Amino acid sequence: MKTLDHRLAYLAGLIDGEGCISHRLARMNYVRKRDGGQSFGLDFKVSIANTDMLMIEEIQSIALAIGTKCLVFCLQQQGPRFKPIWHASFDSGKRVEAVLSATLPYLITKRERAERTLALIRYWRKARWAKGQQGGLSPSDDAWLMKQLGDLKHLNRRGPDPVETL
Repeated sequence: MKTLDHRLAYLAGLIDGEGCISHRLARMNYVRKRDGGQSFGLDFKVSIANTDMLMIEEIQSIALAIGTKCLVFCLQQQGPRFKPIWHASFDSGKRVEAVLSATLPYLITKRERAERTLALIRYWRKARWAKGQQGGLSPSDDAWLMKQLGDLKHLNRRGPDPVETL
């Protein structure tokens, strides 16, 4: 029987190899500021996609073992030769925080993204409650937050860094 540490290392390997750590800045239409401006929310997500359903079931089992849940769904590709793609998704700040905190000691390639995402989640939660807003903030007023979002966007960019030319 595998220990929880073994299973968390396995999940970290899946996140490193097959997973995606992402965020999205979303305008919240249902929250209006007193001055008439818009409020924004941050959506965080960790997702893993694979054609092996047993792998996705193991991810679900690990999530339950650390006290959280993940959403599982299947997308059938076009054509008879393609296997269905299974997705496991941690799609709220609390769930993302739980899975990244548990797997952080084992992450390698996505460790920096995980650390920055955890810092953003904790900062966002603290800043929201400090201002008494459960719905959202105006991130353009917060230089640290905007820098962190820009850095994460850079880390998530596909392909090699562009070569600087003189």
